[in-house]
Formats: sequence, structure tokens, C-alpha cells
Amino acid sequence: MPIDQLALARSDELLLDAVRRAGRSEGRILVLDDGLPAGIVTPTDVEKVIERLDLVHADRSVGAASVRGRVDESATHRH
Repeated sequence: MPIDQLALARSDELLLDAVRRAGRSEGRILVLDDGLPAGIVTPTDVEKVIERLDLVHADRSVGAASVRGRVDESATHRH
């Protein structure tokens, strides 16, 4: 996928905010730190965060609003 078609996010940004923009980029988010590429968050990375939250909060429903991790904590493909 061309880089200009990726959603962009700062490394300190809330994951939920970045995910909201990612729909137009097939769910891939290019993470920037001080304007330089620092990693990529994929749809699989987001699924893993949600699964972890679900395990932590297994006794109650976890909605999308609970996805409060920062983008840099979610990226598995870092430079």
C-alpha cells in the first residue's frame, strides 16, 4: 500500500482516535514520532489490544470506548 494511503498517528495519540481515522486506509496506521516513521499499527494489532482488554475485563462487556492505550503501545512493527 502506498504510504500516502496510510492513516497517520502520533506515537502519544490515543489508539481509539487513530483507529477512527484508519478505516479509509484498510486499518493500517503509520505511527510518527517527532514527524519520523516509528512503526505501523495493523488491524491485527488492534484486535490483540481488544482481546487483552477482554481478558482483563472478562466479567463485563468491553466496548470500543475502552480502547484507551496509546498508539506506540500497540504498534508491533517498530523502527
